[in-house]
Amino acid sequence: MNSNMPIDKQNQAEDTMGREMDTFTACSIVEGFDGEEHTKEEQIEAWQYLIDTGAVWKLQGWYGRAAIQLLEDGICHKDYLGNNPQERK
Repeated sequence: MNSNMPIDKQNQAEDTMGREMDTFTACSIVEGFDGEEHTKEEQIEAWQYLIDTGAVWKLQGWYGRAAIQLLEDGICHKDYLGNNPQERK
C-alpha cells in the first residue's frame, strides 16, 4: 500500500455493483445524496465498509449511533479490529 496515498484511497474496496467503495461513496449511499436508488444490501454493504475501515467512528455522531444499532441488531458485524463499539464508552 502506498503510504503517500490519501487514507480514503488506501481503504478502497469494490461494492456489489463493481464500483470502488471509499468513505465518500459509502456516505453517499448511506445518506442517499448520490441521486441513485440503492438496495438494502448496498446500504448494508456501505455501513459495513464504514465500520470495517473505522471511518464511521470519525464521522458525525449519528453515523456512530446508527452503526451501533446495526451491530446490536446483527445486521452488521464488528469492525476490522474486532472491537465492540459499546466497549469504547
